[in-house]
Amino acid sequence: VSFTVETLGTLAARWPGARLFLLAGADVLTTFARWRDPERIRALATLVVLTREADGGVPAEAPPDFPGGPPTFLPTRRVDVSSTEVRARLAAGRSIRGFVPESVAALIGAAGLYR
Repeated sequence: VSFTVETLGTLAARWPGARLFLLAGADVLTTFARWRDPERIRALATLVVLTREADGGVPAEAPPDFPGGPPTFLPTRRVDVSSTEVRARLAAGRSIRGFVPESVAALIGAAGLYR
């Protein structure tokens, strides 16, 4: 198990001085405060919340006490797949074909992730 903060710490150590970005869906606005060390995550990377065209491209608002202040919002096209759904399908032994690019599916399979 690797927490986001640990992954970002590893990347920052491997590439000192690199500017890191963490892309996330709008659901992060309600859960991020419960992540492991959200303040450190914000120190290591710019948090970018993707907003979907179905929402009019208008960013949801971050709670006033959002760790590290409001994130950056980035309008994007609607994608009807979520990382939560991909992980759940893998845990249940179901295919993720069509949910992620073949190269990503191959990497996940080779590493045995989310089983």
